[in-house]
Order: sequence, then C-alpha cells, then structure tokens
Amino acid sequence: MTKYLESIRWLYIKIGVQILNISEGSKSSSPPSYAPLTVKKALSILYVLAEEKEALGLAELAKKLGLNRSTAYRLVLALTEGGFVKQDPATQKYALGLKIVELAGDILNKMEIREVARPYLKRLMELSGETAHLGILEKGQIVFIDKIDGPEVVRFFTHLGKRFPAYVTSIGKAILAYLPKEDLENVLKLQSFQAHTPNTIVNKQDFRDHLNLVRSKGYAIDHEENRLTVCCIGAPIFDATGKAVAAISISGPSFRLNIKRMKELSEPLKSTALKISKNLGYQEEEISFKNKKGGKES
Repeated sequence: MTKYLESIRWLYIKIGVQILNISEGSKSSSPPSYAPLTVKKALSILYVLAEEKEALGLAELAKKLGLNRSTAYRLVLALTEGGFVKQDPATQKYALGLKIVELAGDILNKMEIREVARPYLKRLMELSGETAHLGILEKGQIVFIDKIDGPEVVRFFTHLGKRFPAYVTSIGKAILAYLPKEDLENVLKLQSFQAHTPNTIVNKQDFRDHLNLVRSKGYAIDHEENRLTVCCIGAPIFDATGKAVAAISISGPSFRLNIKRMKELSEPLKSTALKISKNLGYQEEEISFKNKKGGKES
C-alpha cells in the first residue's frame, strides 16, 4: 500500500471530474496544496483509508477529517460510485476500492517504461541525430511521456504531455497496428480522420489497410501527415503480457528525415524497441506471433 500512497497524490485529476459539484466542507491538509478544495477533501478520505489497517464507518471518517457527516457522505458516495472506495454491505464500513490499485498500477507501469526506455532513447538520438520520443496511447490520443532532443538547430519541438490524434503519428500507428481487433475498432471510433495536411489518411478503411502494412514491416511512418515538413518513424514496445503498451519514434524535418533516411533507420529503431520490450519481460518469439495474428485479424 505504501507505493500507492504516492500515486494517490496524482489521482485528483481523475477524481476531480466526478466530484466538482459536491458542496464544500472544512479544510484538509493531506492532499497537495494546489488541488481544488473539494478534491482535496476527497483525497483526504483516500489518505485516511490508505493509512488505516481496518475499514472505517462514516462517523469515524467524518471525525478524523473534521467534516460534518453530510459532507463526508457526499464525498464518500462519489468516490464509491467511481470505484475509488468500496463499502462492506454487512458492516457499512468503507475501505479503498480496486480503482486505486488499477490507477496506481498504470502510473507505476508508465514510470517503469520511462526508466527502462530512457537510455535507449538517448542512444537512438545519438545514432540518428534527431529527436527521439516515447509515447503511449490514451483515450485515442498519443501522449509523449519522454523525449531526448536532437542536437540540430532545426528540429521537431514538442513537450512532455503533448497530445496528438493517434491516426496522424508514427507512434500512434505503431501501437494501433498491434491492438486486438475489438480494441482497435474502439480507438478508431475516437478518431476524427480530419486532414492535418494533404498527406493525412482520412478514410477509415484506408487506415486499416495502412495498419496491415505497418504490421508487415514492424514500423510505422508519418510522412508529413501531422505537420508539413516533419517526418517520423515509430516502432512498438510490448510488455510481458504481449500488449503493445507504448512506442518509440525518431522525428525530424523532412529535408533530413526523408523516406530513404527513415528506411535506413528502421532496423536500428525496431532493434531498439525490441530491447526495451525484452527489458519489460517480452519474448521475441511472441512478437513474431503477434505480427502474424494481427495481420490475419484486420
């Protein structure tokens, strides 16, 4: 539970959506000072429940937090509906819900990917002379969670946390190409397929066909599909369960990172992605199997 206490500090963003309309109560000192007041109160409940060895009743929670019972009840109700808190039907007492474990696990997994991938990103940048990115798929968008900038003055400028639609990025394509069919279709429903440039793939079936090509090659190319003058090449990262959980890419201006150069970098890129995957517990033979399986499904 100790690992999860630190992770809870960051969960206010996810919890806040569910409880912003709950009325204000008295102060709480445990959560981060920058969190909205209502969210801080809800986080205080999570802190208390995380520190207690046994489940607590509503009266006990309200007393420990210095809240009146009605405010404590509204907060606990919202947290229970979201799965962050669970109530024992027999005792009516409250404890942390499995949603806390799920979200904390997601955070820890992403931290692990960053830690494992960072030295490989640095070598990839040194090999290519271009910016190397690490990205994940979240709600149909690609989020950059790490990067190593290239040495050139003219380069692709991004920042951590930057989001792009999955269908216009090499990282997005590299991950989507290896999703199970049902998961892929759910993500495609979130894509607008609007043209960012004249090179953007705007037809859903054409995009599915393009993902078949990505699987056959083991890497994806963004040939000025997101931004004119910018090209990227990406390859997927798999975890120990066989899931494509992230991807790495090389990004640069099209006058340097042209089609010929991207093809030259494709093997070192795939090799680097495979090394990261192996460090996450992935088996190489499973990647080959997934390539074949994915190709048949789409």
